Amino acid sequence: MSALGEFGRYQKGSSPLHRADARAKILVTVAFMTTIFLIVSPMQALWALAGFLGLCALGRISPMSLLASSAPLLVLLAVFSLLNLFVNPEGPLLWSWGALAIHEGGLFSAALTATRLGLLVVNGALLLAVTEPLQLTRALSSLLSPLGRLGVPVEQLAFVLALALRFVPTLTLEIQSVMDAQRARGAAFDSGGPVRRLQALLSILVPTFAGALRHAQGLSLALEARHYDPNRPRTIWKKPHLGQVDAVLCIYGLIYVIGLSLL
Repeated sequence: MSALGEFGRYQKGSSPLHRADARAKILVTVAFMTTIFLIVSPMQALWALAGFLGLCALGRISPMSLLASSAPLLVLLAVFSLLNLFVNPEGPLLWSWGALAIHEGGLFSAALTATRLGLLVVNGALLLAVTEPLQLTRALSSLLSPLGRLGVPVEQLAFVLALALRFVPTLTLEIQSVMDAQRARGAAFDSGGPVRRLQALLSILVPTFAGALRHAQGLSLALEARHYDPNRPRTIWKKPHLGQVDAVLCIYGLIYVIGLSLL
């Protein structure tokens, strides 16, 4: 299986991060992902990277494998980040060509955006790699349960979110299939200038979107065949409990947030 197909796929293991309660993992991951947008300096970026590597060590997951599985998405986000080169006119002029100009501020803004988005993706990939989809569903339902008092359909919302996360590996495989088909027809994703590469990447969006709709239709038919009723309450065979591993994980997340704020 290609690295792309591994993105978002659960990897079995017995590490402390695997054994931790899914609710604690979600809370820590959300803390990491939200504070990523507070990064404004290289020291903060290094601290965020160190925090991510620490989570990888707790989960006994290779950070390089997460980078490899996230590579296509990271490339798309990097291309998006390059747009910041031309929208920040602050600082000395580094390069110009006609109406296009790159200033030092634009270079810093592009690097900062790429760093933020990259850390966002790999932290999400790590959560999916160490948490089973069923555990995610239960954890989301538990965390969102206070909203049920306001009339929010918590169980249905958690089910939809879990299905969306569950289909991340399926959609990445769909993207890989589309890219292979485009390569067979002469498309080049790894050659040419930035504009040509961007055009090649855009050519996979329409067939990927069509494939996503096809998978969604198949899923709806499968749920109907099993007489799934979203209004009926769902039961839990084994209720999760927070333990020492979860406390350590939450303390780790708190230390990370405090350290990032101080930097």
